[in-house]
Amino acid sequence: MRSDEVRLIAVLCAASVLVGSWELLITRVASVLFFYDVAYLVLALCLFGIGVGALLAKHLPAGVTVNRLLVALILLMPICYVALYETELAWFICLFTLPFLVFGSLSALVWQGVAGADQRVWLYSTELLGAIAGLLLLGPALLSGLPVNVLGDVGVVTHLKETIAREGLVSHEYSTSSAARTDLLETTREDVKYIFTDGMFVTRSVAWDGVSPDFGDRGVEDMARLKRLAFRASENDQVALLGAGAGFDIAVALQEGAGHVTAVEINPDTIRFAQRHDDWAGGVLNHSRVDVVQSEARRYMQKSQECWDQINLTLLQTSPASLRGGQHMDARVLTLEAVALYLSRLKPGGIITVIQNTPELAAATQGVLEAAVNFDQQKILRFSVVQEKQTNNPFGYLFIVSNTAFSDSSAMAIMDQARQLGVEKVASFGDLDVPATDDRPFLFLSDIRVSMQASLILALALLATGIGLSIQSTVGMARVTSLAAMFSGASAMAVQVMAIYWCQSAIGQPVLAMSVALASVLAGSGLGAALYGRRITSRNGWQSGLLAGGSAVLMFACLPWVANLAMAYSNTTAALMLSIPLVILSLPFGLPFVAIMQYAQRIDHGEGVVVGFDGLGALVGTAVATVVTLTLGFTSLGYGVAAGFVVFGLLARQLSTE
Repeated sequence: MRSDEVRLIAVLCAASVLVGSWELLITRVASVLFFYDVAYLVLALCLFGIGVGALLAKHLPAGVTVNRLLVALILLMPICYVALYETELAWFICLFTLPFLVFGSLSALVWQGVAGADQRVWLYSTELLGAIAGLLLLGPALLSGLPVNVLGDVGVVTHLKETIAREGLVSHEYSTSSAARTDLLETTREDVKYIFTDGMFVTRSVAWDGVSPDFGDRGVEDMARLKRLAFRASENDQVALLGAGAGFDIAVALQEGAGHVTAVEINPDTIRFAQRHDDWAGGVLNHSRVDVVQSEARRYMQKSQECWDQINLTLLQTSPASLRGGQHMDARVLTLEAVALYLSRLKPGGIITVIQNTPELAAATQGVLEAAVNFDQQKILRFSVVQEKQTNNPFGYLFIVSNTAFSDSSAMAIMDQARQLGVEKVASFGDLDVPATDDRPFLFLSDIRVSMQASLILALALLATGIGLSIQSTVGMARVTSLAAMFSGASAMAVQVMAIYWCQSAIGQPVLAMSVALASVLAGSGLGAALYGRRITSRNGWQSGLLAGGSAVLMFACLPWVANLAMAYSNTTAALMLSIPLVILSLPFGLPFVAIMQYAQRIDHGEGVVVGFDGLGALVGTAVATVVTLTLGFTSLGYGVAAGFVVFGLLARQLSTE
């Protein structure tokens, strides 16, 4: 390998590290300052930027070299970050895409400069290695130290900003990680301290003397109405609080005489902030009748063999800051399978209580709970806060679900308690919605808003692809090569979407799950290219598509079963159980890209075309994955991935005959 080729490979690896870290930084900052849907849009535009940058590489002035582009990338990242931090205009003009545009052009030039088949295999493998390092090492390290001004003018009006505007700010602390931004606020409301996740999802630590049967603050007591009814609806000797937060629910459980409380909370910073003020809040986190467990809720229930009198879920979501654009909510903790698991963990006569905060979520939750009990209306009761007492009460809708039918006397006793608390029984919260399942883990809002943003992004990607094809040479090979690269990129991206979901299901910890998923798929793809890429020629490249398609079928057939099995083990063991098959089954996924690069040498600026359309394909894959999972589910997405690789193989077959 020539020294100049070694230098080019090293440059692309370094650039991949930088752009991988930038991808993590920007999507997390967008989630905090704006919301989840905008973060998804930001990621889509970044992928779009890579494709456009690669396609424009051939139009760069002669003086623009790979080294200069790397320097530009290094300088652009801090400049763009400061601009995004200081002004909202930088977001509207998509300043965050500039590093990706530069990376796309740099990548295209590097691929042009490394012509040998063996060298290109090493180039592809080291590029993926750099992306892994950026996403999993440099990105998280930078994110923990960079400022994100959640109190400033940049971003939307979040619940955090609304609280400060309403009550005034006394003190503010925060902790930042690649998983979540956690803020502790003290306001002029002396009896409440707020802990926010990503500026939107809020939990409360409330003043209590640890003895009184109620709270001194009238507003807090009003918010506790449905919580109290939940604990008065059955025996509460053994209670599990899923998503326990900062201690408000624990305090209510103790006030209502719970014999023992298992408080499960996923965010360690929430627990840490709450423990700092625990004495002020009645010592609930260190109470002799309370066990605080830092874990993902459903995974904890899967591992535990205990049975409870009550399992409580209050405003619990898998992605607490996701429902902002009205599209969907990731609800793995409230799928049919999850509710069936909770029912199996109840003692005879035990109950599941679910509290929601909007009519739309109440209707969607109703669809899941009723389906879980086979629409036996004798096993489910619905309540809401009396209308005139519902102002500013985020805990407005309550479901009580039993594993046995409520007797007339027990139902009447619960309704008597409800009347005393200013709570009314409700016959229904609306028409049944599509119930969430593990294959389609979303609480739906069944109107045109579902998947709308993803559909618009898909339309944008297809339009850009069409424009790119139209300006290609009239030679058919150029257009077929472009389409093949697009299908390769789309399928490879959709594989990563599936892998992240399976790892999140099994591991529970978002950071570890994403790390395992992306590192395993990228490492497997790079390793497969290093081991078998040299065997790919312009004559047999089509076979790589069929091999990748077959591996995708095996992956979505086996990995859900492995993920479900891994829930019963520790995080480390679960990560190992998933990473090994992910690496093995991902071995063929890099081969289509290596193969299409063999054909790229036959057309003008072919490397830039392949990198560009591969980037556009990644955008298509992201959008399609969202649309398909929201409407059809992950199994259908798996079949789509396999079909995408097969289509690549057919296109490559056509190229091999020309």
